[in-house]
Parts: sequence; structure tokens; C-alpha cells
Amino acid sequence: PVPRPTSPRTTAPSAGPTSPPTPAGTPGPTPLPADRPADLCEIFFELPCGLDPGAYSPRRFAPALDLELGTGWSAAVHESDLLTLTREEGRLTIASGVTDIYPDGELESTRGRARDLIEAFTVTRGSSATRPARVRIDGRRGLSVDLSPIEPEPVPLFSTSGSTFSLEPGRTTRLVAIDARAGTLVLAIEPGPDRTLDEILQTADDVAGSIRQR
Repeated sequence: PVPRPTSPRTTAPSAGPTSPPTPAGTPGPTPLPADRPADLCEIFFELPCGLDPGAYSPRRFAPALDLELGTGWSAAVHESDLLTLTREEGRLTIASGVTDIYPDGELESTRGRARDLIEAFTVTRGSSATRPARVRIDGRRGLSVDLSPIEPEPVPLFSTSGSTFSLEPGRTTRLVAIDARAGTLVLAIEPGPDRTLDEILQTADDVAGSIRQR
């Protein structure tokens, strides 16, 4: 006899409609490890990434250092010789190995010591400067000066391997240079648009004072 054909197997319908996938939210600040300083968050498409308050040790930056951040900071640049941290009131830039300066508007080289750099910044053409003041960070002595452009155009101040830092029109920027164990650090504390230096100093001063080299 010819075998009877078997009916195709049908799958039982699901009990109810499938819930739509929940869209992922915007990533929040990078959580910190409990036992050691964290690296800075990854920056994609040049968009700053948020950082939780706490201790950080930027892995790419040299010389190696730790710093403490409060609330409201983001990482905007993280390179071997340049860090830029931003917030609503402005930004803090930390640079190492600076030897290229622009005292007369043209590129010149210097030994890169704190005194040499601050002297060059003070006489940079197109800017006005306060009298340099002595500072101390991480037990190391240094100098600071406040600079403001005279004309309504950016004034180039110094360069790292891939970037040039300029004074922005209408803003007063504090420059700090510290002779450290592994070279000189340059810190630039700059207010954002329609902000004052005093506003960004309220938080950036604490970050600068927390810097410790390893």
C-alpha cells in the first residue's frame, strides 16, 4: 500500500505580541573603577565624553600623571602630549614637551623650561599680560600669567606635535608652566564664550592643584 502523506508540522502561535525593543539611552559619564584611577573615556568624532567625579590617570598622556575631577567635566582631547578637559564654564588644557612658541607671530623654538615659556608668553605680540606670579603644583615650583588678546583675532601661543593653542578674542586665559621630573607641563585655563576667567577658575584651579606625577 502507498503510505499516506503526512501533514506538514505547524508552529504554535506565540502567546502574545512581541514587545518592541527598548532604544538604548545616551551613554552617561564613564564609571570609575573602585580600586584605582580610571583612564579617560574614549572620544569619538571629536565629541567630548562625560566623566564621573573621581581620580583619573590618562593612559596616553606623558609624563604619567593622576588628577582629581569634580562634577561636570568632559574629555575633549586625549593625546600623548595634550589633554583638554571641558565644562560649561570653559576648558583646561594640559600640554607637555612644549618648545614651539610664537612671541612675534612666527614660529620659534625654546628650551621648554617654565621660565622661558612664561617669559615668551608674556611678550607675545598682540596680547596683554599680567605680571608673572609664582605657583606650586605637586611640590614643584612654576610661574603663571594671565593673557588677553588686544585685537579681535586669535593669537597663536604655543604648539604641540599636532595642535596649536591660541588666545581667543574677548577672553582672558591663565597660563601656568611647571618644571616637572619628566619635563615641563603647560596648563591653560580658558573661559568659554560669554564666561569669565573667574568662573572657570572656581573648578579648574582644584583640578590643576590635584595633579600628581607618577
